[in-house]
Amino acid sequence: MLVHVTEMTQPQGHSTSGSHERYKSKERLAWEKDHDCIHKMRAVYKARRDALVDSFGRAGFPVPPPAASMFAWAPLPEAFREMGSLEFSKLLVEKAEVAVSPGVAFGEHGEGFVRIALVENEQRIRQAARNIRRFLDTGLEKLHNVVPLATRR
Repeated sequence: MLVHVTEMTQPQGHSTSGSHERYKSKERLAWEKDHDCIHKMRAVYKARRDALVDSFGRAGFPVPPPAASMFAWAPLPEAFREMGSLEFSKLLVEKAEVAVSPGVAFGEHGEGFVRIALVENEQRIRQAARNIRRFLDTGLEKLHNVVPLATRR
């Protein structure tokens, strides 16, 4: 969508979280157009979600399937809950080469969980699951020198 920069700099005249008037007609057109692209994108994310839930579950890291989101929230594996979501997320990057968001980054109720974005294709999701499987199978044995930040003084 092309919009002249000068039009974007004009204030709306009131405070709102709605769209600038310049966009309203284009938004209406978007709703009236064919929605094939939306159905295709939903199918892509459903396939990614299904690959994640299946492969992570088989890897020993069960992930509840999100109903309608590009993010999945997974509880920390029992053996790692004491260290918290931030330290567990760091370990996944370091030991399994898998990046997730620590739940605590989204507030106190996010602690004990990690958020996984469904931004990679199915093959990369399955590879991540294999890496996590290897880490979980040997993780605790190799963590003898890891001390969670909460216990450091």
